[in-house]
Amino acid sequence: MYKCNICPAEFKTEKGLSNHKCRWFCKVCSAKLTTLKGYNKHLENHSTLKTMKSEQQLKQIELQKQKDEELAIKHQKMIDMGLFNPLYKSGDRVIVSTYIVIKPTHELRFNRMVKVRYEEEIRYDVFDWVIDKVMKPTINDLHKIENCIKLNSQYPIQYGTKNLKVISESQIFQDRSKAEELAAYNNKKHKEASEFASMCR
Repeated sequence: MYKCNICPAEFKTEKGLSNHKCRWFCKVCSAKLTTLKGYNKHLENHSTLKTMKSEQQLKQIELQKQKDEELAIKHQKMIDMGLFNPLYKSGDRVIVSTYIVIKPTHELRFNRMVKVRYEEEIRYDVFDWVIDKVMKPTINDLHKIENCIKLNSQYPIQYGTKNLKVISESQIFQDRSKAEELAAYNNKKHKEASEFASMCR
């Protein structure tokens, strides 16, 4: 019989005794430990790692806060310089010349996405959309803001629409006929490019 040196338990096999000795289980990582001293040391390691992670998270939060403050200051500077001038506001109805995807490159077949064509099939058209909001610059646009301030040039304004599309001011027209002309021109160019790409393949 194999006897436990801590308690009166006895086992027929050495394996049984070995498993019995792993009586301390870590709730964090499910590790099995044979001694109380080892268990306590293991918990200390977890505590140290947790402290390090907490410190890293605090540093990341502080860094993000600094970036957000820098963005807000530069955005305000751009507004003061007259470089951020949206022509439209929330609720405005606009005529937009842009494209829609008719057929994507991938389709869902038997619970997985399968590539069925080389390029998306798209069509340029004219739409009547309602502006939902002016898209404010994000931290990823910081270099754009800095360039606009440096070159004293207008920031490229984008708008979010009620149907969750993002459009730029260059896609918005006052005259529907001009928007339709642009859509027809873009359809022609896209068709030529697609035919050329198909021929090259």
